[in-house]
Amino acid sequence: MLDCEPLNDSLLITCGTGGMFIYDVSDDIPVMVSHFNRQGQMYNVRATGDLVFVAQRTWGGMILDLSDPENPLTTYSYNETGVLIEDGVLVGNHWWLAAHDNGLITLNLDDPTDQSQFFDDDLGDAWAIEPHPGSLLYIADGANGLAIVSIDDTPSAELIATIETSGSAIDVKWFENFLAVAVGNAGVDIFDISNPTDPEFLRNVNTPNFANHVSVSYGLIAVADWEQILIFNASSGEQIATKYTPGRAMGIYMDVYNIFVADWGAFRRYEYGTIIYSDIEVEPRYVDLSFVPENESYDTSIVIMNVGASPLRVSRISSSSPAYELDRDDAIVVAHGEVVLDFVYTHDASMTGNTTIRFRSNDPDEPMIQARVIGHGGSIGLGDPAPELDVPLLGGGDFNLEEHRSEVILVAFWASW
Repeated sequence: MLDCEPLNDSLLITCGTGGMFIYDVSDDIPVMVSHFNRQGQMYNVRATGDLVFVAQRTWGGMILDLSDPENPLTTYSYNETGVLIEDGVLVGNHWWLAAHDNGLITLNLDDPTDQSQFFDDDLGDAWAIEPHPGSLLYIADGANGLAIVSIDDTPSAELIATIETSGSAIDVKWFENFLAVAVGNAGVDIFDISNPTDPEFLRNVNTPNFANHVSVSYGLIAVADWEQILIFNASSGEQIATKYTPGRAMGIYMDVYNIFVADWGAFRRYEYGTIIYSDIEVEPRYVDLSFVPENESYDTSIVIMNVGASPLRVSRISSSSPAYELDRDDAIVVAHGEVVLDFVYTHDASMTGNTTIRFRSNDPDEPMIQARVIGHGGSIGLGDPAPELDVPLLGGGDFNLEEHRSEVILVAFWASW
């Protein structure tokens, strides 16, 4: 699951090749209303009224009528060869589409075949669009930073400013006087937009992982940061809440109390505010000990935290491998307190090197959480010989790493979907 967007009492969740799911979120427990799927993949989704735009990258994008969430209707599909569509918003009677190095594309709501293209020479990597009531569009423009476009004379447009960001800008959202830009592995840039045409850079908050999407609500900024979701105070930049997610936090939407997360393999709803019951967190959730030499040991630790207002009883702490010696098998953590789990890892070839440390507790919504630890056998350690590699070349022939042992070789593994 890649992105989420509210629509009245519904929430829209896009799932790549899995299409889009529509949930009724009017009650505490979300209920799936319908599943919409068409040819291609579905990524960013934006809603205005009953109209929805779904970005499909190489497949273009589509406009849907969701006046009846149980029966989504396609009203128009846009697809031009070589044009990647990442995002789209409706302003007045025009859809504005973010089209990477093809700049911005407009579609007339009354006649979508009436199209215009802007800034294909000025915008190098338009990822996301955020409209502002002052006839402005804020554009997350990749390595080019934040772009500001005036659409006061739609369908004409004027690029009025480009602002450097701390990293590659891939998402942008605003609320009241704050604007947040997700800048990937550089975290989030926060701006004061009291003057919407001249944003004032306040600060960068460098998140631990990779800031994919942001949501801004009443002075708070919620960040989907790959392995966790983070909440920051927009004024001070102070991190005030963290929640690890079981999947990969990709898309996020926050209102006053609710946080909805597209968490790769699942859709999750969290409540923000005072937690009256016990609530467990452990940090870090991933520990890499693959650097430990054979027949040597290494001491490290994991912090068990209770972010709730009631005592946390961790009834069992266990490891799936005897290569790990834990200093405790249970714990009591007071409200808003923490306890350290110390453990020793021994690189013993006769034992399994990778483990999952499990924590079972009285947390009512997460009775069992786990931390993954990588030792020997699960990955290549620093300084280890590279494994055998024999692969076909695109231009014909084969590449055998063994034949290049005396050379410096960079092998890059990548995926595209």
